[in-house]
Amino acid sequence: MFKVANKVFALTGLADDDLRNQRQVRPQRAVELRERYPEAIVPGWHMNKRHWNTVYVERGALDDRLVEELIDRSYAFGGGRVAAAGAGGARVGVSVAPAAPP
Repeated sequence: MFKVANKVFALTGLADDDLRNQRQVRPQRAVELRERYPEAIVPGWHMNKRHWNTVYVERGALDDRLVEELIDRSYAFGGGRVAAAGAGGARVGVSVAPAAPP
């Protein structure tokens, strides 16, 4: 879980075989990305489908620049708004939860 000023902007499963993560995104951009990269970008799993996409990093035709852009935009849309609003020294935080038992 990636947060800024206690506001989540991305999630990832570090123990998963298939590298994927959830990214917060503007609703129109979410749809555009899903249509352009249907193998790699799908509606957010267990999240608000309007604002979250699941990105399968190793599937489809995602290049490194696009993956970095998606992280930056997720930060700007989610956590960055909090920092810009004056959260006073907002820092990026990472929470690691233990993997679910098999």
